[in-house]
Amino acid sequence: MKSKLTVFAIITFISFNVLFAQVPNAPVAAAATSVTATSFTANWASGAGPVETGYYLDVSTSATFSTFVSGYNNLIVLAPTTTQAVTGLTAGTTYYYRV
Repeated sequence: MKSKLTVFAIITFISFNVLFAQVPNAPVAAAATSVTATSFTANWASGAGPVETGYYLDVSTSATFSTFVSGYNNLIVLAPTTTQAVTGLTAGTTYYYRV
């Protein structure tokens, strides 16, 4: 009697999900409003794409943001707000902001 060799191939399909996070586009800073000698309102538009949950606002007397105004270094502003009052400034000083 001849022996019969049977070969079984076992193929396992592994299923997995890949999640890709969609990063929103950067917000766009707009001109300041409600400007007084010691305050202004920072304004920006949200970036396109997925909805943001918040923004970081920086205010500086340096155009390169090498230093920050106290309280305005990565100040968290929760979405959907796209404005922030900046107060307690020194009259006659130039200020810059970024979001």
